[in-house]
Amino acid sequence: MNKNARALHRTFYDPEIILNRCIKKVPKQIRVSFVFTFIFAFVVHMYMFTNKFPNHDDIGHLFGSEYGAASGRWLLPYVLKIHGTFSMPWVIGTLSALFLAVSAAIIVAVMRIKRPSTAIIASALLVSFPAVTATFTYMFSADAYFFALLLACLAAFFTDRYRYGFLVGIAALTLSLGIYQSYFCVTSVLLLGALVLRTIECKETAKSIMLRAAKCLVSLAGALFFYFIIVKLTTRDIELVDYMGISDMGSIELSKLPKLLHDAYWYYYQFFIQNNTMAHFSFLKYAFILTAAATVYLGILLIKKNRLDRNRIFILILFVILYPLAGDIIFLMVPDGTVHILMVYGIVCILIAPLALSDTYYAALSCSSTDTKASPKQIPYLDAACCWVIMLTMVLAVYGYAVFSNEVYLKMDLSYKQAYSYSTRLIGAIESTEGYDINMPIVLLGDAVCGISYEPTPELDRLELTGVADMKALVNSYTYGYFLRRFLGVPNIVYANQSDIAKAYLENEEVIRMPDYPTDGSIKVLDEYIVVKLGG
Repeated sequence: MNKNARALHRTFYDPEIILNRCIKKVPKQIRVSFVFTFIFAFVVHMYMFTNKFPNHDDIGHLFGSEYGAASGRWLLPYVLKIHGTFSMPWVIGTLSALFLAVSAAIIVAVMRIKRPSTAIIASALLVSFPAVTATFTYMFSADAYFFALLLACLAAFFTDRYRYGFLVGIAALTLSLGIYQSYFCVTSVLLLGALVLRTIECKETAKSIMLRAAKCLVSLAGALFFYFIIVKLTTRDIELVDYMGISDMGSIELSKLPKLLHDAYWYYYQFFIQNNTMAHFSFLKYAFILTAAATVYLGILLIKKNRLDRNRIFILILFVILYPLAGDIIFLMVPDGTVHILMVYGIVCILIAPLALSDTYYAALSCSSTDTKASPKQIPYLDAACCWVIMLTMVLAVYGYAVFSNEVYLKMDLSYKQAYSYSTRLIGAIESTEGYDINMPIVLLGDAVCGISYEPTPELDRLELTGVADMKALVNSYTYGYFLRRFLGVPNIVYANQSDIAKAYLENEEVIRMPDYPTDGSIKVLDEYIVVKLGG
């Protein structure tokens, strides 16, 4: 074998050489996005990754989870096995960071972000957004959900980039829907964002743009079609649960459509201006308004610079109007359901759009310049000011989201410790009850700590996010019995307040006369059960 043959043989089989070649083919901004997203994931969420702060669902799924099919998530039980059987925050957090990093890199590619600085800011936004924090509160399923996000991003990428990529897009989005339906919004908003940028770049005819739009609709509709077929096949022997309106997904009454459209658009105002989640600094609403104005200004500049005709301008306006709706189209998908922050991750793309447009502006400026790169002198002051407003607003938003995330994790930390301390006292009182036996089942009745006049940490009450429970919510949850067994090591079988046995005892005359815990007489042995009346 001659030297050239040996070199070719080594090149083909040497993993390091193959990997290096693959990495070099990836554009710099994509590599930057991947690396910084992975880093930011740990910077923002390390508090959660290195501790075990369970919410009500995570307590129940601590040692395994098989749910999903009854809520239309037929692929979820299989994807949950990625991290093993147990809900381990460090393993799940690392996998989630990896999936988020790949997703962010794909989003940067789809939105045509070329400048590394812009890619870094976009990556930080994507990994620190409150929807990500809320997902981590359900730690047992976080990695599976972010894998669904990755698939949704891949669907947008292939549909946008390749002639027959919509076929791959249909398959990827169908799988994503089978894990978590809400990331449909991400695919739809990314596809529309790509169409907006293609329209404003004016490198394709209006007819070509509309054909692309039709292909995007085929991809989205095709995925929904195959998803519903698989749902029908996987739920032949079970009934879809009425969870967040999932059983009626896709059915819209025309009379409700105006209100649903209003709610979808109004959600942006509530989140970014009214600050309903308290995730933003109070002054950021003014920065968001300035950013919107700066984005419109840059858009008008690009329209003039690229000399868009009336047809393209009309198409562009239509796409821009639909862009926010695409980000939270879940409002239309579950018309009778409750939409919470986990379900609207797509609205983060309203922040990515100004960054992408500023990048498009710089690209257009570079193309019109005789130099390969536009120098600062070639950028008008007002244009530069708009770009600075966009960049600084997003940096402040990222910092605010990082602070908010860790405030939320602090609340979960303190809530867990308060619930643990309360439970320790409760079990101590139970074990001191006359007639107690270690093999006796415990029955908990009523709502705990409902009569207190002062909350332990009222300062944290403003931090309301889906999945975040305070002490009262934890000790009154349907999984409190599991909490006592798994976190305190209580050997007794525990029937929580919502159990059938607990409900049967509520009508017992002796129980009705019992005072509330921790008053003497609130714990009694009745019919071989230890009955605890926590509250009225």
